[in-house]
Amino acid sequence: MNFQKIKDILRIYRRQIRGPQGRKIVAPGEAKSAARRTKRNPGENCSYNEVSNVRSRHWRKRQNSITAPADGFRRNIFPLRGEKTPSSISIILLSIPFLLPLSCRDGRAASDEAAVAGIIGSTGSGPGEFVYPRAIDISPDGGIYVADKTGRIQKLAPDGKALNVIRLPLIEAGKPVGLSVGPDGRLYVPDTHYHRVLIYDAGGKLAQEFGRHGTEPGCFIYPTDISFFPADAAGFAKDGRILVGEYGGNDRISVFDTGGKYLFSFGSLGEGEGQFSRPQSLCYDPAISTLYVADACNHRIARYELTGGRLGLPPRLAGYFGSAGEQAGQLRYPYGLALRAGGQLAVCEYGNNRVQIFNRDGSSAGIFGKPGRQTGELAFPWAVAFAPNGNAFIIDSGNNRIQIWKLP
Repeated sequence: MNFQKIKDILRIYRRQIRGPQGRKIVAPGEAKSAARRTKRNPGENCSYNEVSNVRSRHWRKRQNSITAPADGFRRNIFPLRGEKTPSSISIILLSIPFLLPLSCRDGRAASDEAAVAGIIGSTGSGPGEFVYPRAIDISPDGGIYVADKTGRIQKLAPDGKALNVIRLPLIEAGKPVGLSVGPDGRLYVPDTHYHRVLIYDAGGKLAQEFGRHGTEPGCFIYPTDISFFPADAAGFAKDGRILVGEYGGNDRISVFDTGGKYLFSFGSLGEGEGQFSRPQSLCYDPAISTLYVADACNHRIARYELTGGRLGLPPRLAGYFGSAGEQAGQLRYPYGLALRAGGQLAVCEYGNNRVQIFNRDGSSAGIFGKPGRQTGELAFPWAVAFAPNGNAFIIDSGNNRIQIWKLP
């Protein structure tokens, strides 16, 4: 056993957590913005029981990671609910599996092989380049929309060529964590840190916006993602509906008509039935009139059925699948959702560095990807979308790229 490597990991861990002079530090470039956002509203980050406890968990999550000197990849050891922050002894124990042959490791479900069809992007702020991309959607004509932390949304051709760019009007407080192409062909952007929804036409011009900061009906704290009930879906409405997920204390799904008029909402902050802790992504399956919600910090996927009939009647909670963990069927911070042709649901797991496929009954149909920097490996994947040809486009956030996979 390579004890020198263990000592190196421990030294890096201590320097990352305490700094060379013993002061607590966070990742370079993040301390100022994280402190500003947390001061404005501590409920911005994932929470389990109450908003007042979020801040300490947020910092602990940031601190509990190791930077391995060999490849520079930050290996997550996020504590789940009820777990303690790792001590030096536990860091040694957690380090041992990385020093053993792969055949000796256990505790994590083996991943299946996905054929990598291509990679789009590299680190940078130029056309076709990314700085920590976090959102993606693909239009029916194959156009790829990607939002990253430069405060812009790029439209790319299927081969990755930059076609257009949208500069968001305000970015100082933060950037969007989601976007969706609507049934009308327009681009809907949850402007997360400015508490509103922006709607752009096909040419990239701002056409409409709605929402403001607050806890009242129709207001947002941190909107995350947008989905749509199409017209006449299960008799729900004749003109369609816009659904907006949010976190930060409200942690609910709000429903609007196509003009942006508030109708009703469902959900609240918590871990119980019908509650959310950061509903990060929404996905609607029209074939079975079901809305999937990635309840990220509760490590589960919620299923809601459209009940139809009266205007203003919320969807019915049909159940959950997933629980905290690394095995097949388990999840760790599910951030992205996308529907495959045939009805399977792809779930992008930020905490497990993988994409997991689920059947409609909630059973796991396959796991793809593992932590790393190489082709076919992922670093904190945030979102996934499917192209018209069935290829999966995965936002490999920590590697500043999009991977294109052919899933079996």
